[in-house]
Amino acid sequence: MSKIRGLLAKVPGLRAVYHWSSYYKAKTAKLEQQLADRDRASKELHDRLFSVAFQDDLTVRYGPFAGMRYLKESSGSQVLPKVLGSYEEPLHCWLEEILTEKTYDLILDVGCAEGYYAVGFAWRLPSLRVRAFDINPEARKQTRALAILNHVQDRVSIETECDFQQFEKYGGSKTLVFCDIEGAEDGLLDPVQAPRLKECDILVEAHDFLVDGITDRLLLRFAPSHRIRIAVDYPGRLKNYDFDGWKELSAEDCAALIDEVRPPQMRFLYLEPLLKLKREMTSADTSS
Repeated sequence: MSKIRGLLAKVPGLRAVYHWSSYYKAKTAKLEQQLADRDRASKELHDRLFSVAFQDDLTVRYGPFAGMRYLKESSGSQVLPKVLGSYEEPLHCWLEEILTEKTYDLILDVGCAEGYYAVGFAWRLPSLRVRAFDINPEARKQTRALAILNHVQDRVSIETECDFQQFEKYGGSKTLVFCDIEGAEDGLLDPVQAPRLKECDILVEAHDFLVDGITDRLLLRFAPSHRIRIAVDYPGRLKNYDFDGWKELSAEDCAALIDEVRPPQMRFLYLEPLLKLKREMTSADTSS
């Protein structure tokens, strides 16, 4: 195969001849069939686990959004861990802190997908407003449907692309930026271009496997203004997700149910402005 690639690169016109050959067409057909078989097997597993584990009840079982009603399809991620509630388990302690100890007025959810976090935050916090952004029109459509399903559509606005101007307009000490945009965070989360980011809390998934060095650059940019905590993803999940449907599954099915199909050791960063933390500590000392 390497010899064929070498010839295709060296001989003008040979690539076009190769692409018209019966060998290439048979090879392409075989690959397409393999992909179709994989997709079909994945859908069959997906449907079976929904039926056996959840009895087709689309209510989130565990985690920070337990009780939220959900969709049967997701955008760009695995839906089963979201319905189970094991999704991004390393963030659960931060999410509970956000939901029970923080007092945000607004969350900018950048890369909202089908709305797991955008709708989840609004569902848990009745006074909160959420501005959800995604460049994928299908994801925006799903977010709207999920917001309606959970009766928070009046507090979740859905938009296309977030930019520096959005941070400047909506940023501040009462704003959380929640960011998951497949490596584009490297260019967007820039406090030089958007100075009000220095006032915002930021929770971001760093996609170093797509753009090398993102975590290091974010640390350098925000270390002067923020306290930064880092969580690293780990294989499997540690919490107990035991429920009636779980008991019906084999060990292999349980592993599939929590599998988020993501690269190992993904990193998440939670950034909190130092000035804001200092004010909170001073206020606590004064009140005591």
